[in-house]
Amino acid sequence: MISSIPEEEMDDDPLHRNRPLSVTLYRMPYETNGVQLCGARMSTGYLAPDDTVWFASDHGALHVIAGGNGVEGTPTTRIVGLSLDGANLPVKEGIQLPAGGKRLAFSFVPLFLGPQMGIRFLYRLEGFDNSWVSAGSGHTATYTNLPAGTYRFRVRSFDVSHPDLFTEESFDFTKKPFVYQTWWFRLLFMTAMLGCILLAYTLRLRSVRNRFAVVLEERTRLAREMHDTVIRGCIGVSMLMEAIATQRDDAFDDNDLFNVSREQLRSTISEARQAVWDLRRNDEEDINLPHSLAALAEQATQAFGIPVMCERIDPMGGISGSAGHELLMVTREAIANAGSHANPEWIQISASLDGADLTLSVIDNGIGFVQTAQTSSADGHYGLIGMRERMNRIGGTLTIHSKSDSGTEVVMKLRRATAESKYHRQRSRGKLQ
Repeated sequence: MISSIPEEEMDDDPLHRNRPLSVTLYRMPYETNGVQLCGARMSTGYLAPDDTVWFASDHGALHVIAGGNGVEGTPTTRIVGLSLDGANLPVKEGIQLPAGGKRLAFSFVPLFLGPQMGIRFLYRLEGFDNSWVSAGSGHTATYTNLPAGTYRFRVRSFDVSHPDLFTEESFDFTKKPFVYQTWWFRLLFMTAMLGCILLAYTLRLRSVRNRFAVVLEERTRLAREMHDTVIRGCIGVSMLMEAIATQRDDAFDDNDLFNVSREQLRSTISEARQAVWDLRRNDEEDINLPHSLAALAEQATQAFGIPVMCERIDPMGGISGSAGHELLMVTREAIANAGSHANPEWIQISASLDGADLTLSVIDNGIGFVQTAQTSSADGHYGLIGMRERMNRIGGTLTIHSKSDSGTEVVMKLRRATAESKYHRQRSRGKLQ
């Protein structure tokens, strides 16, 4: 094979780092296969005036004519075009393509002055193609819906008669991701998802706790009502029955005690039904607290056989049925505790009104008791606990003053506006039924 290189290229850039040499290949005749040229390191060729070359060989003189169909060479590959969705873009290294582009096309050509009928192309997009793709004699490569990332497009050109001789050019570019494909968006999304899960868990836990609190509050309410109505009423009836059974003095009429027992039992049944079925008084209906306290004192006098007196009862109105019911239940529990355990000679009830502040007291001259941490719940007696829960329910306070052999004073304080607002807040939160 004979080739030539222009002399000016040899003198201009001897290392040819920046561009390939313009090598011209000369096709040898068929009958010259196996011919050896003479001369070794010394040139044996002769350049004739007509730009033809003569060489000495072991088959005699060879006359080589440059031009015509005898010229061969390796084409130089160039990437000349880049388009995205039909819009032309500059072919420059490191270009960043927008995220919304769908159809990406590359154009490439061979730089070769000889015949191009035998030139073929191979291309590959590193990061997307697994192997080289044949473009045949075409000059374009097209990709659709290319994912975001960094790529390198490579293209090779060669002559089919010499496929091992090829030139290659590459082009680096980046396709931008959508916002939702960025790492910081994914991190933000995961953080938001974790926050939503935590919020949902917190709300769920709060809902479960609220439902549990509602159930517990209702159970506690029923326990108070059962203690202050059914149990307390049954105790009263039992004491009256015992008095009838053991009475031996004609000073007392058994029929009177029996009638009181019947009335007590009838009242107990009514209160128990109201507690179990939650048949409360209408919140809009006010209660006549002085009248109710007087009736309670009369009933307690008959039940315990000791004077229960209303010493001072100020006229008052605007006490709702709910707040009045709680006050009456606390007062009755205080009277029952004194009559059952303190052995008093008398019990006094007083109710005073100072502006919006209501003070209700129950005083006895019994044996009293010493208050300890276990006083309220010892041996299954929950009267004091229930009294405090009832006052807290309507926003009031309960204070007990007692010493051994010094009697007991139970003081209930309530601001009526506070009682009404707290009761309605509890109803709005679903804590009351």
